[in-house]
Amino acid sequence: MGCWLIMWATFVFFSATGQGLALHALLIAIFIAVTVPITTIFLMRAALFRARRAGRDVPPSISRIVRNEPLSEEAVTADSEASKN
Repeated sequence: MGCWLIMWATFVFFSATGQGLALHALLIAIFIAVTVPITTIFLMRAALFRARRAGRDVPPSISRIVRNEPLSEEAVTADSEASKN
């Protein structure tokens, strides 16, 4: 809501001062409104993926593309060695 109020205040201020319509404020607000939910979804999915790999009790995945089972000790060791190289 704060983003929209700032956008409207900017729009009214620059339009009232005689500099023409301030459409850049509207474009910025639309960009933020579109990108924030997408970013939130990606962060949530990454957190759930890491929690599943750690063996925590989280809701099951509905995707069949990526394995979400907890890693075995051998897999954890192999992953850590591969990341060092």
